[in-house]
Amino acid sequence: MKMLLVGALVVFFPLMSEQMVNKTELIVWNVGQGQWITYIDPDHCLHFDMGGEKAPLVKIQKLCLKKKNILYLSHWDTDHISFIKNFSRRVFYFCLYGKPQGIRKSWKENLSKLLAECEQSPTQLVDEIYSGSLKGNSNSSSRVFYLKPLRLILPGDSPKAQEHRWHPKTLTDAKGLILGHHGSRTSTSDQLLAKMINLKWSVASARFKKYKHPHREIEVKMKNHQVPLLRTEHWGHLRFLF
Repeated sequence: MKMLLVGALVVFFPLMSEQMVNKTELIVWNVGQGQWITYIDPDHCLHFDMGGEKAPLVKIQKLCLKKKNILYLSHWDTDHISFIKNFSRRVFYFCLYGKPQGIRKSWKENLSKLLAECEQSPTQLVDEIYSGSLKGNSNSSSRVFYLKPLRLILPGDSPKAQEHRWHPKTLTDAKGLILGHHGSRTSTSDQLLAKMINLKWSVASARFKKYKHPHREIEVKMKNHQVPLLRTEHWGHLRFLF
């Protein structure tokens, strides 16, 4: 087991343990280049995207089999949606909360039809703080979510040009940030970081060896703003116990 102290958080990096099933926690799965993040409490598994190059499906199934699985999908890029079909067969309850904007063709549209739309979202846990834009590429359509219990922003691949449109109070309150676009320099502007006055930690879900994410420029920015940056490529699955 590895352990890292980040601000007031103790962050553990063990393999999954069945003894921890009923704990409240956040797991940033090491999926290579892509994103799958799961918040777990006694009733829910809230999944923020569900894609990447690899997935620990058996581990996630053990944690989430009988819980309410709700998927918050940022946008339609393959590295954010590639495991939806496989996971949908492994749990009893699974629904999709809303749909991203943008063109949904062929298999993307069929994929969304696999899941029923959630009748309601646990609004005490999650806010959608930006709904994306139809202008630009698929990244521009990214929805941005705020996980309220952990004061964590999850921006998908939302670019710099849209960061000023995110809810301003959320920015000042947030303590954690999943780097937009896996730490690409097209996201995470200095202006954004200047507004996040309470930011204590950040995560890059990426594979630098192949895709050069997180970009060196972003690593320098996080250092200059004195915000620790954790990388799934270095640590594996990142498990935050609160």
